[in-house]
Amino acid sequence: MHPVQPKDVTEGLQEIYDYWTEGFRNPDAVNEEALEDALYGAMQFGFNCVRSKLNTSLMSQCYSQALVNWCPSKFKDFHTATVQFFSNRQPYSYAALKSIRCPVRMVHCSADIAYRLRGVELFRDRLRDAGVDVHLDIVADASHFGSVTHAHQIDEWLVKFLLANSPENVPPAPAQVTSPWEATLVKHGDSDEELE
Repeated sequence: MHPVQPKDVTEGLQEIYDYWTEGFRNPDAVNEEALEDALYGAMQFGFNCVRSKLNTSLMSQCYSQALVNWCPSKFKDFHTATVQFFSNRQPYSYAALKSIRCPVRMVHCSADIAYRLRGVELFRDRLRDAGVDVHLDIVADASHFGSVTHAHQIDEWLVKFLLANSPENVPPAPAQVTSPWEATLVKHGDSDEELE
């Protein structure tokens, strides 16, 4: 987690936003090509353009919802949520970091094209300097949305972390948990190949 958004990441998020809004420039005809360019940018950011049935389906579902949520009357909110929220953030003060009273588990995806390991390590070190009990795990070959592509590995780490830090006994988790939506999402995905 970078305390300040890297400039190239802000530029990339702005480019996705610009393509999306360009798709609605003509109120009489949506420019599907511009919208597809925005989706391509989102696939680059989130999944390094590697398609699977699951993330293709997620993108398809997000697209139909985005047409409703990020229509022209909501462009200001769209920009605030997807560009400004990240680009306007400031580093946490030392006092704010010292006020953290619980252990922190950080997860970094090593193939994330937006956020590099060095920035995450710097933030981890700032937390340590502030006296926070912090641990950093690195998911090999995972893109930004590693929680989708490497869910089993990340979930296992998080469960162990929560169990180790729970003040009470926690009942054992089932050996196999399947999302009620996974089969539907996979069914609607259409490719296991990389995007061109």
